[in-house]
Amino acid sequence: RAYRFLGEILGRKERCEMLASYVEESTKSVAASVSGIPEKEKTTVYYAEGTDGLSTERSSSLHAELIFLAGGRNVHQGDAPDHYGMEKISLEQVMLYDPEVILVQEKAFFDSVFSDKRWQSVKAVKNKRVYLIPRNPFNWFDRPPSFMRAMGLKWLANILYPSRYRMDPAPETK
Repeated sequence: RAYRFLGEILGRKERCEMLASYVEESTKSVAASVSGIPEKEKTTVYYAEGTDGLSTERSSSLHAELIFLAGGRNVHQGDAPDHYGMEKISLEQVMLYDPEVILVQEKAFFDSVFSDKRWQSVKAVKNKRVYLIPRNPFNWFDRPPSFMRAMGLKWLANILYPSRYRMDPAPETK
């Protein structure tokens, strides 16, 4: 609706309709590919924020909604205490969650997680399923939540379920 509204007021209906359609297609195609995955078979995901990777978002947070939309299960369940997010948790809690995938916001943490002995027992680290969230031209996942989330949704669905949803980021970005 926002793109269509902007198209009206800016006199760019055709371009804005193309963008609105892209967002709708992204959402529908991912939803169709991940529908029917039983809850117990959904890929578990930890969203690591901060330079130490120990800030995160609860499953109800707007900041982590792509996990749900891509068919994943956020390991940090519950209602967010506020809209800011970035709730601090302990490494021990991450170990108890033992996620299959870790999504990383900060490059500093991503660059250290595989060599940091403290993280070696976490399933996602052991299996090399830790992913730095793309940021060009803007963050594809969060902070700020933007139009790039349409592409981020496809990217994440491909990471979580590559046999169900295929995406080549290079042509998609163009």
